[in-house]
Amino acid sequence: NNGNSFEGKFILLTCDVNLNSASIIIGDAEHPFSGVFNGSGHTIKNAVISTDAQYAGLFGYCNGTIRNLSVTNISVTSTCQATNAYVAPIAYLSENGLIEQVYATGTVTGNCGFSVYAGGLVGYAKGTVNESYSNCTVTATSSNYIAYAGGLVGYLDNGTLTDCFATGNVTANGSNDAYSRNGGLVGNNTSESVITNCYRSSAQTLTKYSATGSYNAEGTAALLADIVSDLCKTSWDADTWNFVYEYPIHK
Repeated sequence: NNGNSFEGKFILLTCDVNLNSASIIIGDAEHPFSGVFNGSGHTIKNAVISTDAQYAGLFGYCNGTIRNLSVTNISVTSTCQATNAYVAPIAYLSENGLIEQVYATGTVTGNCGFSVYAGGLVGYAKGTVNESYSNCTVTATSSNYIAYAGGLVGYLDNGTLTDCFATGNVTANGSNDAYSRNGGLVGNNTSESVITNCYRSSAQTLTKYSATGSYNAEGTAALLADIVSDLCKTSWDADTWNFVYEYPIHK
């Protein structure tokens, strides 16, 4: 965050990391993470991020690649009031960014003053997300404008989602009903975005402006067991994923 973007650098995680409630944000708009972060099947767990920064997440702004990583029991909370806010395990993914074979569990909460983009994996995505999922509870609240909340991605802006799913409950409370945009997979997306072979859990609770319902119904609704059977076991890399548990985990 002080100027080293790690562009052209390859980072390999060689063990699990327990952050023990530490608050760590990697990258911002001025200094985006631009390298390759390979989790090699390991886990970063127990991050507790509570901030009023614009980019709130373990990775605040990603202009590079994050792959083969699990982020578990993460808590991300933003109270940004001064500008638009991006809230997620990976808060902002640029058009050059790539996320693949990554999953997250935990809670994501944005209580902000302007537009808030909250997602179970990515808050705002212009890049590509492949073979990934989230089981995060997501809540986006804006006191003055639009709240975007998505089980996987809060807002997909000309980005690409392929072979992904989300199962966490999603709530969007904008400053009025029209400004409350939520979805089991994505909160909202542009017409140029590409969503292929993606699912959302039919068991999700979707709340829009304090009433049950969703704004955006992208993704095929199915039970988790069917998602694992029809998507993960048929389309995901069996050398990377273990399918013996309720949710896929890395080998």
